[in-house]
Amino acid sequence: MATLITLFSRQRILISQIVLLIMSLLFIASSLFAAENDELCQSDVIKSAFIDYLKGIDQPKVKLIQEQLNSGSYGPVDVDGVLGESTRLALQRVCMEFSISGIDNFASNIVHMLDVNSSLIQKTPQWRKIVAGGAFKAWRSAKTIDQQQEIEKTLSVGTADSIQAILDNFAADSTVPSNVLMPSVAEYSPITLDSLPGDTPAVYYQLQGEKSIDDFKDFDLSNELTKAAIEGAIKRLNRMQGVVFPNRFIFMKAVDHQFSGSDIDYAPYMAKFVILARHEADALPMPIQLSGDGCGCSRDFSSVVYGFFPYWLAKQDQVQSVDFSLYDRIGFYALTLGHEGEVVNPLQWGDGWDSSGFIAVAHKHYVDVDLTIYTVGWRDWNDEAINAAVNNVKNNVVHQFVNKVEGVAKIIPGFMKKSPSVQADGVTIYFDDYSSSDSGRGNIIKFMSKLSSKLKESGEEIKLNIMLGVNVDDFEKQSAFKDIKSILLDGEGSQASIGHIFVFLQESTSKAKKSIRKQIEDEFRGAERKAVMRKIVPVISPTGQGNDFSQLNDDLIYFQDNFAGVGFWPLLLPGDAASKTIKDKIVSLYTSAVTSNHFGAFVNNLYPELCKFACPNRWLFRIGFDLLVGILVFYALFAIWFDGLRIIFKKYVLYFAAVMVATAVIAAVSLVCDPFWQSRADLVMALTIVGGIAYVLWRYIEKTTQPPLP
Repeated sequence: MATLITLFSRQRILISQIVLLIMSLLFIASSLFAAENDELCQSDVIKSAFIDYLKGIDQPKVKLIQEQLNSGSYGPVDVDGVLGESTRLALQRVCMEFSISGIDNFASNIVHMLDVNSSLIQKTPQWRKIVAGGAFKAWRSAKTIDQQQEIEKTLSVGTADSIQAILDNFAADSTVPSNVLMPSVAEYSPITLDSLPGDTPAVYYQLQGEKSIDDFKDFDLSNELTKAAIEGAIKRLNRMQGVVFPNRFIFMKAVDHQFSGSDIDYAPYMAKFVILARHEADALPMPIQLSGDGCGCSRDFSSVVYGFFPYWLAKQDQVQSVDFSLYDRIGFYALTLGHEGEVVNPLQWGDGWDSSGFIAVAHKHYVDVDLTIYTVGWRDWNDEAINAAVNNVKNNVVHQFVNKVEGVAKIIPGFMKKSPSVQADGVTIYFDDYSSSDSGRGNIIKFMSKLSSKLKESGEEIKLNIMLGVNVDDFEKQSAFKDIKSILLDGEGSQASIGHIFVFLQESTSKAKKSIRKQIEDEFRGAERKAVMRKIVPVISPTGQGNDFSQLNDDLIYFQDNFAGVGFWPLLLPGDAASKTIKDKIVSLYTSAVTSNHFGAFVNNLYPELCKFACPNRWLFRIGFDLLVGILVFYALFAIWFDGLRIIFKKYVLYFAAVMVATAVIAAVSLVCDPFWQSRADLVMALTIVGGIAYVLWRYIEKTTQPPLP
């Protein structure tokens, strides 16, 4: 008997071990399949698979795929028939959700499931939630093994009709609660923030056109309470009409601010708000055509006034009018550095954009141009990626753009609007999502230090700035600026010379600006605190101000008193609503009250339009002055040896007088309007007056002391 019990125990142990082994093998196999699936679903794999797939279909089919992505809440993507980055990311979500496999027909499998999903959501919008729910899994587990396998196979590769049949059978079972197929909006949102594609420099957020309940048809509107909540949310959302936000975080903070003090639970609708406002610009280059339209040169401001020009502002065959007198510098927004330090889309700063023309027109109006670089994955950069990023930034900033002008215009820059060879004056590196974690900040120090050294080696005076994506709500959890102190402060031990620190200011701006100041006060002391404070430039949107400019007025004054100045993203264009009011406020608050050119200020007050023409065309005046002075000097020198020249002078003295008057007028205009001479105008005028008086006295003394002629 004991022997039988022992044998039975050994068999049971053996069976248990075999079962355990089988389960382990199944787990390993499933893990390998999951790993293989994750690898297949990478964006670059999808891109490669679809390159071959697209050869057999036309553009309308691609647009249909994009429409199905949007209707299935995998977007938003532009329905343009182009397999761009946002479309690939959406396809990647489809791949992961449906566990698509099969290398030979990988792309067609994804498209098949899109077709199936598009058909199913017409009748059962929440079918994916249903089959993933516990009730459905319990219902399926009650079936036989063969039935369970058939259900799994149908859900993976079946047609829309066959899957719908399974859903109908599930719904017909009296044991299934009725609310499983129709959950309320409070239990289910058809879209989530996690399912939306990430931000890039091509993405911005702007609500255009009044939103209505029709925009929320993908929610369950049969519930009157839900419908009323959405209608209340829409009214508040429409207050943000026309405001342009640089990223999702700033937009969502503005939404939070709009609902401050409201009892509306808007959280289930936030993803929909993001979709309604999200825009992704075309990556194809359009020429940047800018005109000052008689605005004159940059003003003498007491604080920095900075404008960002997002590349998507460029319009095909359309010249943009920019009031250059309103800015010290303009930043071109933006190139992107990828995970390996590579330039993601070099076309954005290439000749297709006429970047040389963009820079030259700004220089003509005495405004410097910075190249803004948006960094992706900067926390995970290794030394190789940092070195690649440094070289790519240096090459793009110091890049010499070839102009297409010919002839004398290429030789004499004063005869044209564009210079034959131009380059950017500075670079602004954007580290997004900076304050969410303090990890990886050492990469910022390494990168900026190497970039600073590289730019100095080029021999060019290139200004270096940084832009930090901060959330002031994170300030209480960690430091913000102290970790990168070595690149922020100048002097001994400084690893990089940072000019300005740009920060997108979140709503409410009243709270955010004070939080930034308090954070700096807590992290620095004495002179260091002042130095960092004077490098900060808060960036706000000039659009959507409405008729109440009290907050903007308060912000501008606070920025001037506590920080380096103000930045506008995007820059204020003359055609924008309320642009004149905003310009008047900036001019009134930021124009320097101290001048070293009293003569110029006097003349400019009498003839304000003079410098609007003369300053942008200062090279014409410089060359004209040099030619006229050269002619007079050479004529005077040669007249010493040639009597004929003196006779010509006596005969045409009025013409010579006209040339001298023209020379004097050009010199006076240059002293008033040419930035090079404006700072020296008072000294030049004083020397001219003293020289004139000295000449008159010399002539008088010479005349009175001269003996009588015989």
